[in-house]
Amino acid sequence: MLKLCKCIAVLILCAITSISIFGFLPAQKALAVDPTIPVSINTFGVAVNPNTNTIYASSGGANTVSVINGSTNTITSTITVGTNPIGVAVNDSTNTIYVSNTNSGTVSVINGYTNTVASTIGVGTGPFGLAVNQNTNTVYVANEISNSVSVINGGTDTNIDTISVGVNSIPYWTAVNQSTNTVYTTNYGQDAVSVINGSTNTVTTSFCAFDSERQSTLVPFSFGINFTNTWSSVLFPIVSKVSLLDLKSSI
Repeated sequence: MLKLCKCIAVLILCAITSISIFGFLPAQKALAVDPTIPVSINTFGVAVNPNTNTIYASSGGANTVSVINGSTNTITSTITVGTNPIGVAVNDSTNTIYVSNTNSGTVSVINGYTNTVASTIGVGTGPFGLAVNQNTNTVYVANEISNSVSVINGGTDTNIDTISVGVNSIPYWTAVNQSTNTVYTTNYGQDAVSVINGSTNTVTTSFCAFDSERQSTLVPFSFGINFTNTWSSVLFPIVSKVSLLDLKSSI
């Protein structure tokens, strides 16, 4: 079935001498980083609230989230969450932060005004990446082990739906196109990306990226959408490639 999926990605080879993506590609020139902010061990996810100029970084080894003041580049608070926190997402409209606790099967909801955990929501097994649609105040959580996406109502902090994205799909990351209320999930185990209708919480289609050089489909990992909600990028770490996708043709 995956062999038949529509390959709509335009593939570009990431030049080793020019960029580095998540550490999979070495950069020829190292850029100066100043300052470096020490946080807890095994820092993984990070998200920013531009309204408050605050950064939130998850530390899987310490089961905490570090709160960083973007003006002073200093840690102002450390919040204890669940076990092995990975993904972080911010609803800057409500100043609420969501953290996926992979080993706990939960999502911690943090009040950005008080830097305290307001509630803990049970989701699927192995929650990893998450994304927020601020227009609908809805959070989408990719559950890598239970092969599903949990849908959270941000107003009530409740898990209102679970969307299956296929057996052995291993979904890692999600992204939201707020303009079209469309959710995208990278399925590492299926070499595909699921497209979810945010109004009905159903999978409408899936697509893969095809590597013409290798004559095979690519294994997606992360997904990102540009600010105009017209183009996105998908990272394929195994072959060190990024695909550019026209979102208008995938919905």
